[in-house]
Parts: sequence; C-alpha cells; structure tokens
Amino acid sequence: MNGIYIHVPFCVKKCGYCDFYSVTDLGLTDLFVTALVLEIKRVAQTIPQAERLTDSVYLGGGTPSLLTMAQLETLLETVNICYTLAPGTEITVEMNPGTVAVRNLETMKSLGVNRLSVGVQSFQEDHLRFLGRIHTAGEAEHVLQSAMAKGFDNVGIDIIHGLPGQDVKNLEKDLEKALRYDPAHLSCYMLSYEEGTPLYRARRKKEFKPLSESKGALLFNHTIDILEKAGYHHYEISNFSRTPGTRSRHNMKYWNFEPYQGFGPSAHAYDPKVPKRSWNVRNLETYLKHIQRGEAPEEGRENLSRTQQITEAVFLSLRMREGLDIKKFNARFLADFRADFEDPLSRLRDSHLLDSDDNRVFLTRKGLLFADHVASVLLSEF
Repeated sequence: MNGIYIHVPFCVKKCGYCDFYSVTDLGLTDLFVTALVLEIKRVAQTIPQAERLTDSVYLGGGTPSLLTMAQLETLLETVNICYTLAPGTEITVEMNPGTVAVRNLETMKSLGVNRLSVGVQSFQEDHLRFLGRIHTAGEAEHVLQSAMAKGFDNVGIDIIHGLPGQDVKNLEKDLEKALRYDPAHLSCYMLSYEEGTPLYRARRKKEFKPLSESKGALLFNHTIDILEKAGYHHYEISNFSRTPGTRSRHNMKYWNFEPYQGFGPSAHAYDPKVPKRSWNVRNLETYLKHIQRGEAPEEGRENLSRTQQITEAVFLSLRMREGLDIKKFNARFLADFRADFEDPLSRLRDSHLLDSDDNRVFLTRKGLLFADHVASVLLSEF
C-alpha cells in the first residue's frame, strides 16, 4: 500500500543542528496549503484508482503543528478524497512542543490523527538552548501529559544524545523522564553536525568541544541497554517501539522499499515497480510558482539501476535489527548473496561487526556503531 508524506516547510526558528528544508515566513502558510491541495489532486489523477490504497499518512517538516486546525482539516480531507485510506491507516503529525495549543490535540484526534511524533529532544533546559529549540522542558511535559489525557495511545518521543559534555548520568535523566510517559515509540538520535547548519559552523570555529567518538559509543550502547530493559524493541539503529505494532509505519516504507508519494517542497516519492525515485524542488517560492502555473514541482527523477537497488538494499536492510533477508535478496536480484559477498562477509564476521543465521545477515551490537562502514565493505567488491 502507498504511504503519503506531506512536507510542511515552516518553522518559528531554525534549530542549530537541522538540515531539513524549512522557512520562517509563516505568512505563506495559506498559499502553501492551497498549492499543496492542488499538487495532491493532480498527482492522484495520474495513479490508477486501484493503486491509491494507502495505510500511512505522515505530516513532517518543518513544523506541521504550526498549521491551523482548519488547514490541517483541508489537507486530510483532500487526502481522504483522492486516496483510499485502509482501515487503521496510521496518520502521524510531527510537533514541536513550543507550537502546540493543547486545545488543538482534541481537534487533531477528531480529524483522524492517531499518532503524534513529539520533538522533545531533551528534558534539560541547557540542552534545549544548545540545540536552539524554542520550547522548554516544561512545555514538552505538558504536551505529553495532555496527549495522554486526550486519549492518544500512539505517541512517539524524539531524543537527541551525544551533546558536548554529556555523560551516562545525564543521558539517563532524559530517558527516565521519557519513559514516565510510556511512549509507544522512541527515536534516539546521536547528534550529528550536518554541513551548512549553525552547529556545523560553530564546531568548525571551535566554539565548543564535541563529544568524543568513544563517549558517543558509550551513550549509544547505554541507550539500548536502558530501553531494552524497559521492554522496548530495538528495531532500527535509532528507533525503539513498545510493540512490533507501534513501529513507525512511515519509516518502515523507506526501509522496506514500499511505495510512497511525497508532497510539498523537498518531498521525495518512490515507485518500486519501475523502480523510480523523484523529488520536488527544495524552495517554497519555486514550488508555489510551479503549482500556480499548473506544472509539477518536480526537480528531478531517476530510474534506479540494478547496482543502485542492491546498494540501497544493503545499506537500508542493515539498519534494521533483523538485518538483510537473504532469500528475498536473492529472489529480487536473481543473485547468490553468500557467494557474491563471501570475502567481505568473512572479514566482517572476523571483525565481530556482522553475524548471520540460516537466512539473515545482521549487525552485531558493535556493528551498529559502524553501519555505513559495514555496508560499504560489503559492497566494495560487488
């Protein structure tokens, strides 16, 4: 079934670490929603009715919680008209706690939103200031308490660890606070310094001392220990779910090569039948101009070669704790995985970075820290 991703490119303020596309001109939200409705309708008309079945709608950004409830209703109504939503469709809205009016939570629920992804990042004020977040720890807790009170039972919390000077006890504070709310999902990301972001520039200027790799690895492993002890399933490098059923359905489509449509500036789409990937322009004003002229806002597309598909299959499958399914890989690519990758498989096993069973290869706990390296080694002789 299709997944639908809607990129809402508005933020009150850009966070220092974020390299996702967004703008701070909130006066353009009405024009954007009007354009987005047109894009959704036009794309749907190019898809046969039988292929419009959808089980996941995800509003990301940016800050989707900046939309008014009327704007959100317009978008969800458009999706509902243009696509066939399967029973139990997961409808997710990302939110920054500093932009959420608690009264809107009840409205969201009435509109069909059944999953919230709350960008807490930390429950400690000094961390929030360093990251450039606009909310306070108290606001984050208030939103989580209110979501529970309104009956949301599928709430995800995002946490960032690996900040300068952070230690195990400091990390435990954030995780223990998050676990008090019994979230259905936790995304725990190691802080990265993406080129072009304020934190990247500050690091280059040596305005702070980043955490060492060894200390970052310690925090990464400690996060896994704490959350697994609390009963969470560690299903992907940075993601944990309370049950298999509360994994992020949206992200699973990326990792499992399922079809998805992308709407809004910088959004991507994937069609596994070709297979083909396409992406929209990464500029709101250009996006609006394309829509107003009746043009697709697409910036580019590519049909994926067999080599590209194999590369993505290795990189993405190894992110999952279940690893790469050898039978599926061989059937998909008419390959013999064990024979084709025999030498690098042996080296990676000897290095204790990779392990395998009868039908899967998967990262060891040590290998989780070097996932991209492991995938690169596997592919080096392909």
